[in-house]
Amino acid sequence: MGDNGEMTIIEIYKITGGNLIIETSASSSFGDVAETQVFEKQ
Repeated sequence: MGDNGEMTIIEIYKITGGNLIIETSASSSFGDVAETQVFEKQ
């Protein structure tokens, strides 16, 4: 691992149409991942 085991994580929180949206991206020497979570207002 050339990055000393470090991982970079970015999280963006926003409210759109009354719903909470969390967009997460992470990267390290193992690879990259992106995820979007939507919490609907009831």
